[in-house]
Amino acid sequence: MKEYTINDTVYLLPGKGELILAQAEQISKFIKSNVDIDKVFDEEGDINIVKLAVELGSSLSRLLAILLTPKGVKFKDKNIDKLEEEFKYNLSVDTAIEIISDFFTMQGWGSVIPDQNHQE
Repeated sequence: MKEYTINDTVYLLPGKGELILAQAEQISKFIKSNVDIDKVFDEEGDINIVKLAVELGSSLSRLLAILLTPKGVKFKDKNIDKLEEEFKYNLSVDTAIEIISDFFTMQGWGSVIPDQNHQE
């Protein structure tokens, strides 16, 4: 797990092999309903994190609330709505992009969006 401290709280991002099924399902559903997949890949078929962030717009904080879990809290017990609000008002754009980049670097795009045109 990778740790981030945001507003004096430590949050965990799952590392390679640590993504649980429920979290993968939530991320997949969220991205499928909020992102035009073709707009976030470059010509080589790699995900462009900045394009993803732009595509998400105001929904970016919601994705972060799904990705990050407060240290000591089980994924099923976290309050995603509360975390979304926390991140919206206390997280810089640079840190948000870093977190998303770290997630897709560790997990790969195919771990949450199985798409035959964009497999890793």
